[in-house]
Amino acid sequence: MAQPRDSPWPCALLAVALLTTAPALAEGVAGANRVPGLTLTQTVRAEQDLGPLLDLKHSHESILDSEGIDLNPHHLTPHYPQEVTFEIHARTLGWLGFGFSSSGGMRGSDILIAWVKDGEAFAQDRYGVGNRVPVLDDHPDWELLGGRENGTHTTIVVKRAINTCDEQDFRLTNETVRFIYAYDSDDPPEDGDIYYHGPRRGNRFALVLLPFHHKEPTPDIQTWEISQRVPLPNGVDTFYWCHIEKFSMIYGENSRAHLHHTLGFECNVPDGRRQHERYVGHEGYECYTPNMPPDFNYCEKFLINWAIGSEGEMLPDNVGFPLGEDHGGSTYLLFQTHYDNARYARDIAVEWGMKIYYTDKIREKDAGNLAVGHSIVFSLTVPPRRSDWVTAGHCSSDCTRGNIPEDGVNVFMIFLHGHYTECHQDSRDRPNATFAGWGARDEMCHAFLSMWPRIPMAACRSSPHLETLRDAWGIKSFPSDLDLYKYEFDPWLGNQGGINYQKYINGLSWDKLNLQKINEKLRRGLHVNKCQYNYGMKIEMAREVTKYPSVPEYVEPVESKCRGTPAASLSSVNGVGSPNGPALLGTAVAFLWVLAVV
Repeated sequence: MAQPRDSPWPCALLAVALLTTAPALAEGVAGANRVPGLTLTQTVRAEQDLGPLLDLKHSHESILDSEGIDLNPHHLTPHYPQEVTFEIHARTLGWLGFGFSSSGGMRGSDILIAWVKDGEAFAQDRYGVGNRVPVLDDHPDWELLGGRENGTHTTIVVKRAINTCDEQDFRLTNETVRFIYAYDSDDPPEDGDIYYHGPRRGNRFALVLLPFHHKEPTPDIQTWEISQRVPLPNGVDTFYWCHIEKFSMIYGENSRAHLHHTLGFECNVPDGRRQHERYVGHEGYECYTPNMPPDFNYCEKFLINWAIGSEGEMLPDNVGFPLGEDHGGSTYLLFQTHYDNARYARDIAVEWGMKIYYTDKIREKDAGNLAVGHSIVFSLTVPPRRSDWVTAGHCSSDCTRGNIPEDGVNVFMIFLHGHYTECHQDSRDRPNATFAGWGARDEMCHAFLSMWPRIPMAACRSSPHLETLRDAWGIKSFPSDLDLYKYEFDPWLGNQGGINYQKYINGLSWDKLNLQKINEKLRRGLHVNKCQYNYGMKIEMAREVTKYPSVPEYVEPVESKCRGTPAASLSSVNGVGSPNGPALLGTAVAFLWVLAVV
C-alpha cells in the first residue's frame, strides 16, 4: 500500500485528497519565461530556470500513468479565480498530450500538445474529432508559461481560463471530468504535426476545481485510518462489498483500475452496540445479497462519499459531522465499496485505505447529509440511441415538513452520483435500454447534499408511480406486492407474457414509440415519494404520491463575457456547478477531513 507523505493533504469531510508523487527530475534543467500570444503553435525559450513556476502551491496532484505522466493542476486564486495552471511532467523527450473529455475518448475532447526542442518549448491547442489526429483549434486558448527537459523527462507549465467561450474547448466545472493523455518518444517534425502515439495513452477520472488545500492540522486533530483488501471473484464485472467499522483514500494494489467508489454510512439505531458490535473486525459480506446481515439495512445515512476522480473533500472551518451515539452521531459506520472489473481480469485483489481526520474540539455547526434524486429502482429506464433523456426525482413537502427547519438549511457541498436530481442522459452508444442497478454501466440519478443544521432524515427520493409506468410503457399490470421502497431492478410481469420488466422494455419497437412524449410522462407524471430515516426506517407521510414541482424551467446562464460568441448558444457537456451556501455543525466528536491516498 502506498505510504502517505510526512505532511499529508487534509480534506475536511470532507476531505478526501489523493496523495501521489511526481516522477523524479534530474538536477540542472533549463527553464523558460512566459511569452504571450495566440499563434497556432506557441513557443517560449527553454533556457532559464522554471523556479518561480515550479514553486506554485498546487491544489491537486495526480499520477495519470505510473510509467509516464504526472499532473499538478493549480488554481490561481484569489488573484485569478477564473484560470487554472497545469504543471505536467512526462517521462519522455518527445511530445506530450493532455486534455479533457466527457467520455474518455477523443471525440469532442479539448487537447493540449506540447514539447521541448532545441532550447524552445512549444504548445498547440487542438480538439478531438474522432480516432484520428486532433485538429488545431481555430482560437488557441492555452497559454504556454514555460517548459524544460532533462535526460529523461519533459516538464510543461500552461494555463487557461475555466470557461474560454470557445465551442472547441471544454468548460471546466466542479463536476467529474476525464483527463486524457498521450505521449511519444519523438518530437513532432518541423511542420508541427504529430504522429500516432501507439499504446502510450490513457484516461483518468478527476475533479479539477475542488479546493483541497487546508491549513496545517492543529494539535487537537486526530487520525482514524481504515483499509481493506478484497479478492475479486472471477467472472464478475461488478462487485459490492460491505463491512462495519467502529467508532482520505489510500490506494493500494489494483485500486486505480478497479475501485469505483466507497461510501460510509451512519448506522442509526437506538442501541448500535447490541446490533453492530459483533460485525466489527469481520471482513464483511457481499452487499445486497441474502448473505448480508439484515442489521446492515439500518446503515443508510450517508456520511463519507468517495468516487473515482475525487481527491478529497473539505469542510468549512466552523463545520463538522458528529461521531458517536453519545454526541448525536453514529458509533458504527458501514462501508459499501464498489469494485469494477469490466475486463474480467482473473485472480486479482484490490487494496485501498482512507484517513479520516477528527477532533474532540467541537465546532460551531453540526452537519448532516441528505440523499435526493430518483429512487434506486427499475423505473429509472433510459431507451437506447437517445441524445438527451431526462430522469427526474422529487422531494415533496410531505417528506420535508417537520424534518427541515422552517428557515431552511445551508448546503455547503454536493456529491453527484449520476448528474443531478434531474439528469440528462446520453445513450447514443447503447444498442439496448439502460436500467438502474449497481453496475458501472447501469444508471443512477441522485445527489448527496451536505448541509447544516443536521436533520434526522437520510433520503428523499421518488420514482414514477406504477400507474405512470403502465401508461408510459403500455404495461398491463405489476405484481400487487411490488415494494418501491426496496432495491428492485427487474420485477416479474406476470400478465405481460410471463416475462420480466427489462426483457419487456428491450422488446419494444423503439422506432414506433413517441419517446419524447413517454419521457414527459415519466418526468412530470405522478411519482411515489420515498422518505426515510434510513433504509430500514421510513418516514410516515400524509401522502406518498407527489407531482412534479411547480417551478420555472431551469435555463443555464451564459457568462457575460461569452455573450455573442458561438459557444454561448451551446449547452455544456459537463453541466453547471451548484452554488454553495454557508455552512454549520456541533456536538462532541466531529469529522474534519477525509484523506485519500492512492
